[in-house]
Amino acid sequence: MVKNEVLQAQQKQSSVAFLQLLWLLRYKQATDPRDKVYGLLGLLHGQRDTLLVPDYSISTADAFTRCTRALIDADNSLGALIGPRLRHPGLPTWVIDFLPQENAGSVLFFQNLSQRISSSAVFNACGTQGLRVSSTPNNLCLWGFPFDTVRRTAMPWQSGLVAESLEEWEHCAATAKVLGESEYPNGRGWADVFWRTMIRDTMREFENNGGGEVRRASPGDEHAYLSFRRWLSGQPGTLDTDETSQAAISSFRKAFHIATQDQYLFTTQKGYLGLGDAPEANNEIWILEGGRVPFLLRPYPDDSDHAGCFSLVGDCYVHGIMDGEAMKLSEESSTRELVRRSAAGIVLDSAASEDAANLCR
Repeated sequence: MVKNEVLQAQQKQSSVAFLQLLWLLRYKQATDPRDKVYGLLGLLHGQRDTLLVPDYSISTADAFTRCTRALIDADNSLGALIGPRLRHPGLPTWVIDFLPQENAGSVLFFQNLSQRISSSAVFNACGTQGLRVSSTPNNLCLWGFPFDTVRRTAMPWQSGLVAESLEEWEHCAATAKVLGESEYPNGRGWADVFWRTMIRDTMREFENNGGGEVRRASPGDEHAYLSFRRWLSGQPGTLDTDETSQAAISSFRKAFHIATQDQYLFTTQKGYLGLGDAPEANNEIWILEGGRVPFLLRPYPDDSDHAGCFSLVGDCYVHGIMDGEAMKLSEESSTRELVRRSAAGIVLDSAASEDAANLCR
């Protein structure tokens, strides 16, 4: 299946294909760690020189940093920042760590992860705001605004205990309801919001050779979700007998695993529901220009050497703001510049430039 997905990835735009290949093959070893990047350039079918030129005179950290920045520039988006922050010491929080790690996930995990990352292309959290980025050798400067903060989290589901975990997630989701409000912030019912969040509001039309076209979830997918829940609980008569219904349930189960494997459920102060990589209470949910999805940022303590700075926790799914709704809700919010530094992660820097200073709040 990995081979099929590699072949499918090679048919895409060079930067998108390369990012997908990097995640698909992240579990692989390399004698020279820099070849986790350079060794895959040959799979781009002649497009390698337009993306990144191998340079073995620089360190592994510098090679990973250059690769991440090259992916951002080539795709003109923050797609390279999507995915878990599996970091070795010494790497900035925004740089992709391509080295395999013990207990960092199975082959299936990276297959699901690669598909989750590629599914983000159907979202547009930043609306019409295109990427604005500038940099120095050590800094990556981005623009955006904070929309909400994490209130409560629930642990990822465990293999063999999915039904029990979903019950815990439902209990956690119930705590997100704003006092006196019977509906979700976008006006939808909570039952609808919950099942859509379980698949990040996306489904795939799976084929025998893997992959499959991504589409947004439709009301008809709720039936597959309800059947999936009955199947998890072992209720008799769970699966419909016709092949069409069984195929729909199977597709939902796959979509669920892609969307939620190793993901935490979280609620927000404004009453939203989301999924993300190891969020903690009070992490900030930011909309970054050029970001198709929201991002979780963790502020450093006020008494630390990096007070006023942020580290990147990762991307996230927040139901109800994935199509530019946050931009409309926050039209009067001022944007502020984000500066990512190798030593401190994401840093707010009002002195980066005169124009940037005027944007800071």
